Amino acid sequence: MADVQFEHVYKLFGDHPVVNDLSLDIADGEFLVLLGPSGCGKTTSLRMLAGLERPTYGRIAIGQRTVNALPSKARDVAMVFQNYALYPHKTVRGNLAFGMKLRRVPKAEMNRQLDEVATLLGLKRLLDSRPAELSGGERQRVALGRALLRRPKVFLMDEPLSNLDATLRAQMRAELIRLHTKLNATIVYVTHDQAEAMTMATRIAVMSKGHLAQVGTPQQIYDSPADLFVATFVGLPKMNVVTGRLGSVDNSPVLEVLGRTIRMDPASFVSPNSSSSAEVFVGIRPEDVLCDPGNPQDAIYGDVEVVEPLGSETLVTARCDETTTLVARVPPRTPIAIGDRIRIQINTQHLHLFDKTTQQSLLLPTTSGPVKTWQPEVFAEVRAN
Repeated sequence: MADVQFEHVYKLFGDHPVVNDLSLDIADGEFLVLLGPSGCGKTTSLRMLAGLERPTYGRIAIGQRTVNALPSKARDVAMVFQNYALYPHKTVRGNLAFGMKLRRVPKAEMNRQLDEVATLLGLKRLLDSRPAELSGGERQRVALGRALLRRPKVFLMDEPLSNLDATLRAQMRAELIRLHTKLNATIVYVTHDQAEAMTMATRIAVMSKGHLAQVGTPQQIYDSPADLFVATFVGLPKMNVVTGRLGSVDNSPVLEVLGRTIRMDPASFVSPNSSSSAEVFVGIRPEDVLCDPGNPQDAIYGDVEVVEPLGSETLVTARCDETTTLVARVPPRTPIAIGDRIRIQINTQHLHLFDKTTQQSLLLPTTSGPVKTWQPEVFAEVRAN
């Protein structure tokens, strides 16, 4: 295995930056997930690492060796695609062995490695089947097996589970976790599915509009989002966001939100500006919205508009006023119905504050620094030199 570095990598299509100053270190043996919505630059970043695209500027290294100018075949990586990319006329055995035949692996060694990987992935009984006879999960395991037999330094995976149904996705997530644990492989995995990222990654790199928004462990990303985009993108259902105001009472900072005044620890947040009061965005996770918690004096009232029973929990959407709705996560079989008027209480120990202008977190320093924007005049100078 090997580590991977992106150093100030840009990718331009014309004058449009698709990847904007990406700097990221991926450790040897790490399972790193590039997470973000469609068009954020995550697949382009993976394709540059694979050698399918060349960076416009910057350096990409695998195992400390710069690979910008190397063709894909010289980078010692293996890629698993979203659409499996299996040869339909070949059996599972033929698909698995094809790359080894091209590399002229001796037959005895080829059979040994093939048997080992087929056993690892539960494919031994399917070796004489063709792709059309396989389920989606089985085809994906064949694609994974082909990558494993390549014995690469780095595994690259581009949304490999997106074509599977929910049950198969859960099974394949577990397969990949076991595989990573067994092989201690370096894996760079692209997805827009936060469930995949949260369950499989050792670290997540969240991308937005071509730039790196935040890097951290799944729990760090969830508990301490660097900005409003990360906060609302990670978490299902998404974080509630309302407007609040930071002010001062008796020289102590307070937060006014949803008709309440909450005393704040001055060491827990960064002031958004030098004024005595400032509007901020307040983020509240659905699990921190408590419905019908008795009759607290600081309760908010809301009218239930949507009830979504999910078996293990129920999601309740309540309208508090003309502009504010809150989504709450409540225990299953909670007796709440559409049209009910309910009491709501906010867990003030887990509020998230964001600057209304920059949308950066006010609670903790961001892990990626300020958002970088495209500056064509800078690159005109680079081209000239």
